[in-house]
Amino acid sequence: MELRQLRYLVAVAREGSFLRAAATLDVPQPSLWRSIKALEAELGIALFKRSGRGVQLTGAGNQLLPRAHYLLNRAESVSQFAHELARGRAGVVTVACAYPHVPRFLAPLIGTFRSAHPAIHVAVHEYSGLPAIEQVLNGDVDLVTGLGQVDQRLAGHQLGDVRLAVVTSDDHPWRGRSHVLVAELRGQPVLTGPADSLTRRCWSRRCGQGASGSTSRRRASTPPPSLRSPGQGWAWPSSPTTTSVPTTRPDGQCWSTSTPR
Repeated sequence: MELRQLRYLVAVAREGSFLRAAATLDVPQPSLWRSIKALEAELGIALFKRSGRGVQLTGAGNQLLPRAHYLLNRAESVSQFAHELARGRAGVVTVACAYPHVPRFLAPLIGTFRSAHPAIHVAVHEYSGLPAIEQVLNGDVDLVTGLGQVDQRLAGHQLGDVRLAVVTSDDHPWRGRSHVLVAELRGQPVLTGPADSLTRRCWSRRCGQGASGSTSRRRASTPPPSLRSPGQGWAWPSSPTTTSVPTTRPDGQCWSTSTPR
């Protein structure tokens, strides 16, 4: 069975005549008649019967007609959807990100994007740390959030600045300072997130860039248990509520392949 045969069935049922249906479809009448007969042979039922100078549907044909309409409509919707996909106006966009990036960066962007492109679904994969940027190169996701980096295979867009703060105990000598240079933290015991976390990667990057960067000191209303006793080091959290001087380079970025997949 072919969609073409179903279109012929609908046209003949609508026109009540093979001749008029052939003229409407702009196909030779013998070709139309043979296609209907082939469909009847395949289905094992008669679809039309003669009625005066035209034809009309049989009982079986009347029951089949709504299903033919349904299949043709579904086929048309598939064609339209494929057309929208080709133009980038439908489908699924997959984003991999660290979970703090969702409320801070992505939620407003996704809301605006969905308003402008309601036919496109955005699937967000959240990670406790920064997702591997190679996921974009491998084709596993369309976009990934991470730190700024140079890679000729990727196109980046800055989402915002990541700001870091140092939290100390109440009696620490640095307690009254508003900023701490990264160089001053070298060699000091620092409590950070895991190796794949944003704070840890920012910390490692800043330590590798020299003493040009600085961080702000922030008083924690409830210090972590490991910091409640003096002399146990510093915590380095990353928080959207932290008030600090931006780092020297943009850190919150969204990366995608330079050439759309």
